[in-house]
Amino acid sequence: MAEIETLLQLAHRPPRRTPRHDDWEEVKEINSYAVFMGYLSLAIRGMGILVVTWTTVVLLGGFVSKLNSDDFWCITVITFMQAAGTTSDVFSQSDVTQTCDPLVYIIVLLPIFALYISGPYVPIWLAVWRMKHLDYYSNINGDDNKANLKVALDVLYALVIAQGVLIYYRTIYALAVGRIVKKVVTKYRFKKWASTSVWGYLKETSMGCSKDPSFTRRRNLITYAADLIKSESADRNLSGARILDTLIQLQKPSNSIELREREMLMGQHMLMKQLIIGSTDITMKLLHMLNSRCPYDKEMRKRAARIVAHLAGSIHLKQFPGGIDCIASLLGSFDEYRPLEPYQRGWLLDVYEQDWCPEAARLPPSVTSGLEEDGIAPIDGYKELVLQGLTMLWKLAAVEDNCMIMSSTGGLLSKVIGPLSSDLLHRIDHGDWPLSVVDGSLRVVRQFLMVPAGETSNRLRCQISRNEEAIRAMEVILRCDRCGPKLKKQTIRILTHLSMGTSRMSTTSKENFTQVLVHMFTNDGNSDGSIAELAGEALARLSRESWTGATNILKTEEGNALIGYLMNASPVTDMNNPLRRSAAEILEHLCVHCTMDDGYHEELKGWITHAVPQILQEILHRNWIPMAQEMELCVNAALLSLCLTACDRFELQLEAIGNSICDGTINFPLRLKTMVDGNNHGTPVCLMIVKLTARMVTSMIKDRRRYTESDRRRYTKSDDDMGRLIDSLSTASGIMLDLESSMVFAKGDHVTNTIRPDNSFVSLVKEARELLNQES
Repeated sequence: MAEIETLLQLAHRPPRRTPRHDDWEEVKEINSYAVFMGYLSLAIRGMGILVVTWTTVVLLGGFVSKLNSDDFWCITVITFMQAAGTTSDVFSQSDVTQTCDPLVYIIVLLPIFALYISGPYVPIWLAVWRMKHLDYYSNINGDDNKANLKVALDVLYALVIAQGVLIYYRTIYALAVGRIVKKVVTKYRFKKWASTSVWGYLKETSMGCSKDPSFTRRRNLITYAADLIKSESADRNLSGARILDTLIQLQKPSNSIELREREMLMGQHMLMKQLIIGSTDITMKLLHMLNSRCPYDKEMRKRAARIVAHLAGSIHLKQFPGGIDCIASLLGSFDEYRPLEPYQRGWLLDVYEQDWCPEAARLPPSVTSGLEEDGIAPIDGYKELVLQGLTMLWKLAAVEDNCMIMSSTGGLLSKVIGPLSSDLLHRIDHGDWPLSVVDGSLRVVRQFLMVPAGETSNRLRCQISRNEEAIRAMEVILRCDRCGPKLKKQTIRILTHLSMGTSRMSTTSKENFTQVLVHMFTNDGNSDGSIAELAGEALARLSRESWTGATNILKTEEGNALIGYLMNASPVTDMNNPLRRSAAEILEHLCVHCTMDDGYHEELKGWITHAVPQILQEILHRNWIPMAQEMELCVNAALLSLCLTACDRFELQLEAIGNSICDGTINFPLRLKTMVDGNNHGTPVCLMIVKLTARMVTSMIKDRRRYTESDRRRYTKSDDDMGRLIDSLSTASGIMLDLESSMVFAKGDHVTNTIRPDNSFVSLVKEARELLNQES
């Protein structure tokens, strides 16, 4: 019920063109605080202007000769103190003490700064003191000027006291700033050094709001971080990187995240992509920070790596010349990473060129020669950079143009395959670090192989398949009991790609790979079920491509066991088993490719002839329910396709087989009609089932031309039932017309591969009806 309620909430939520940040912690806490303080500051400043105006124009201008000494000096001090407040912009700059001469600071700015600090509070007490002594002017009778002077002083001191109340309120409210920052730091899990960036955000937001309270509009930590990275200051760049890096750490998959927090994370991710990837300058700057010779330190390089790795899927390398070289520099040795900061290495190489190595020993020790900024050892920092580099390459490789650039980058592919060709995982006995690196390497290689067919694809496939050490290492992974399912799945996908098409993988390697796949597939009880399922899908692809791939399956000792998944499986428990679907697809491809001269024809025909009646009986006697699971429907579709292909390939009479398994109360066409009526829903799998049924009808009607006269008279009695079946197919074709049209854009999975190569469903039904009319 909770999932349904969530979907209903999402369905009724109005669409948003841009991410809303109203519920983000820094917006609720810091922005609200800054806006409130901004309005307070404007009110205080406005009252200060009134006070200065009143003292200079009214009092000092009209009553200066009538003021007693105490009031004169109090008003003078109040005026000076109020005027000192106008210099606040000077002291709001964080680097004011660094940019001015020390002598000027002591003689000029320090006294003004003292006035600025004490200015808001001294006038309050002066005003309170003088309010108690205004009776001096009330004792003078008959002097209207003195009476007006008393009123003017009342107004002045009342304004100062009112301003003072606001100042004290602002001061007290400002004491809560630590709590506000702590809430934001806790919410986003900022660490020690990164939390200083939150203070910077608070300071700059408050400064902006003190001049214009609308300053916070569309302002949050991400927009602030983007502005910092645009800056020319290295310190501000680092502060911005700390913020983005910390927020990215929250973008990790978790099932325990509440809906509101999911919305926040999605909004932050969208905004990061808009501001970072949308700005060529920022992205290029982050890419340059990855370079081992960049003018930054290790912390900056590491944080930039996390940011780029998170957003790499949206980067197009054509827009960033030299960007791939910066990323490739992350895949280096620890000896290159450890001794120097990136800016030190860059300076040495630029100044001393080839003689930089002896000069490096004369530099002072790096500040990160011990623990790094977040308390981790240098070796761990190096490992993280390598993994982030592999993650970037994996995401970038999803774009074909990026693959073209990466394939032409000298030495990049050898770096990526290095952990495989060196068999790093088994040389270091399955350690955590080798496991992570090999997994990252496999992911990148697999992504390279998924590039659409073309020059780039062929070049990558040839370069990878020529690396025999890497191929052997992947074969070892498949046979190793200590290598987990994750690695084996990646390896199966890679070797499947390399075994197909124009790759230069050796015949021996292909046969060895097929043997391992068959073993995994037929011994699924001894391994992870998902491994057996993936092995079956790989065998189906290999057998579909060519007869060579199919014969490699039959050559294995366990090849004959494939038929067992069809003949011995329980219809109740195994109809949802994806292994049955794969077995059916493999056998169908074997039927398609086998010939009379290959030595397997008769044996395969015997298997199939024995299996088809059992398969049809299992399918036709099941209860077709509207809410059947997709895998169950996929298995049925694969079995139907196998029966149809086998009957066409080995000239088996499908209608005769179908009628032979019926119980006499209902014939074969009506059984098929029941199946069509149970699958006339607008889903790809149902479309596949009814299209296969239409092909079966066409095949059965064509088979009748080979029947004897007695057989023809016997089957003529079922023409009405065949007509009803075609009517059901016609109804289903109308329901699925739009769905079938959309399938031209679908990905080539096991469902769409069956649907798309055929004629349209409507044309199949039309052909079946015309053939039936000709037979009548």
